[in-house]
Order: sequence, then C-alpha cells, then structure tokens
Amino acid sequence: MTAWTMRERRMTVASLRYTVILEPEEEGGYHAFCPALKGLHTHGSTLEKAIANAREAIEVYLEDVKACGEEIPVEDFCRRSLKTSQYRSLENQPS
Repeated sequence: MTAWTMRERRMTVASLRYTVILEPEEEGGYHAFCPALKGLHTHGSTLEKAIANAREAIEVYLEDVKACGEEIPVEDFCRRSLKTSQYRSLENQPS
C-alpha cells in the first residue's frame, strides 16, 4: 500500500476527533494518551507541547493503521465525571 498523500492526510485526519487525556507528571511536563487508540502515549514539557505531540502521534498512528490495511478506530467509550458523597482519609481510619 502507498502512503497517504498530504491532501488525503489533511482531509481524513481533519474529519476525525479523538479524546486525549493530559496528566501532569511529577517530574514536570504532561503525559498524554488517547483511550480510543490503544498504546498511543506521548508527553511534552508543557501542555501545548504535549497537545502538539499527541496530535502528531495520532496522525502517525492512523497512517500506520491505513498502511496495515486495518480499519480506522472509532471512539466508542462513554465519559462521565462522578461525584462521590464524601472522602475519608485512610490515615484517620481506626486500625
């Protein structure tokens, strides 16, 4: 199979949207991953760099999927923020 032309790449990638989770790292910077694209993880020293790296990683991932003749993954998970009724510190619990 041939690689995508730049026009195909822009048209195809521009029409897809994927959720990216960005988590601050203890040593600084951000870890970024995309739940819909298994194994896609990257990082950046700033939030902006992590987002740019994630965007590039998604494009490369999708190019590889196409080159392998596989279907483009579709995001199909539910996202909910859950509120808990209370928080109790384990340190204050009786032994």
